[in-house]
Amino acid sequence: MKHATRTAGAFVLATSLLTAGTFVIAGPASAHVQTGNKTRSCGTTYHFRSEHNYAHTEKASNGSCSGHAWVRARQYNGTLLDWRHSNGLATVTGSDFQWTEHKTQENESAVRYTH
Repeated sequence: MKHATRTAGAFVLATSLLTAGTFVIAGPASAHVQTGNKTRSCGTTYHFRSEHNYAHTEKASNGSCSGHAWVRARQYNGTLLDWRHSNGLATVTGSDFQWTEHKTQENESAVRYTH
């Protein structure tokens, strides 16, 4: 799995073992937006987007995966928002996210974006 860490406006990528898919991090459109994609071995691509007050995981219509799109967030005030999931677009909104997490199926490790 690849993890992204923002350092002085740049991203540092660390690579570890990824099971059943390919994960790509794209740099932010601005300092407050982070995006990425994961394509699972069944051919379905999932898109991730994380902002300070909004995040989503979206399941594309390609491939044959049955796994839902999953997303949750933690706010700086300590509130942990519950996992949301959908067979298409799962979204979470709040205020001042500390981090967001994204998954492509219920029983996998999440990809975390830190703000």
